[in-house]
Formats: sequence, C-alpha cells, structure tokens
Amino acid sequence: MFHKGIWLSNENVPWYFFLKTDRDYVIPNSPTFYESVDEYILPIIKKLHNNGIPTTPSCAGHFENEDYYSEIYDMLKNFESNLKNGEILHDDENDRQFYYENQNYKLPWNKDNFMNKIIDYQKNGVIGFVDNDGEIYNRLKNNTYEKYFDDDITIIKIKPNNIDDMEKSWKVIYKDISNNL
Repeated sequence: MFHKGIWLSNENVPWYFFLKTDRDYVIPNSPTFYESVDEYILPIIKKLHNNGIPTTPSCAGHFENEDYYSEIYDMLKNFESNLKNGEILHDDENDRQFYYENQNYKLPWNKDNFMNKIIDYQKNGVIGFVDNDGEIYNRLKNNTYEKYFDDDITIIKIKPNNIDDMEKSWKVIYKDISNNL
C-alpha cells in the first residue's frame, strides 16, 4: 500500500506522513524532487523518468541505529501538538502544500511499539512505477527480488540484511529494469 497515496514532509521533523488517497502518477515537476530520493534508488528513478515512466513513492530502505529512531520518535511526539493545532505538510513530488489539522491526532504507537517495529521495517526497500498492462513486469526475470503487479503499477521490493546487500540489490534491479525498457 506504500504507493496508494502521497507522502508528505515537514521541515521540522525528518519523517514522511502518509495520506491515503487516489492519485495520478506523473513524473514529478518539483525542481527539488530528486534531492528527496534515496541515493541508492536515484539512478533507477531517473532512468524510469527519462524513459517517460512515472514512479510511485519509493524508498531504498535504511539501516539506522536505535538511538537515531529514539530521537525520531521523540521529535514525532513533540510534533504531535503541531498536527493537532494545524501544520503545513509538503508534497515533495510537485511542491504542493497541505494544511493538516486534527485536534484528536495521536501517534499510532507508543515508543516501545515504534522501536520494535521500525528497526526491522526500515530495511524494506520499494520502488513502484507505472507499467500499463504489465509489459515491463512480465519481462523482469531476475528472481533475486520480490515483484508484483497491481492496477498498472509494478512494485519491486527488497529486504536486505545490510547496506552492502541493499546497494547490490538496487544495482541488480537497475540493470534488470534498464535491459527491459
């Protein structure tokens, strides 16, 4: 479901907030969009865009330590009041801004729950792209990564054990996609 909405950022907290919504997939028009893309997947995203293929929200995966995510949680907890009182969130794909206010907003996790989930979940990497009728999906034959097709979107997922595996996986995927465009 990573691709079934938009991901919104705010300069006060290094986190993306998910807004589940119907959306059109277009090549981003923000001049700063590529700055928001994880370095390991940036070549793939640019390759697809240069071939006229829009992408969905994507993430390379991460290998941050517990201290990092403990700080993130504390920042999110402090930011909770901003979302209750109203805050501008930013769509990095097209520079649109959204005003979000929910006086009942509450983080969906306590700190222990957040920490238990994020340390494993952060390793997941995902790229999605528009693939009408699954033409590219059907040509991708490499079995070193997971792929599926949903509503004219091809999704590629990885779950590496470390940063080196992550980098190698995305290089394999780059080559596989490049050879099948």
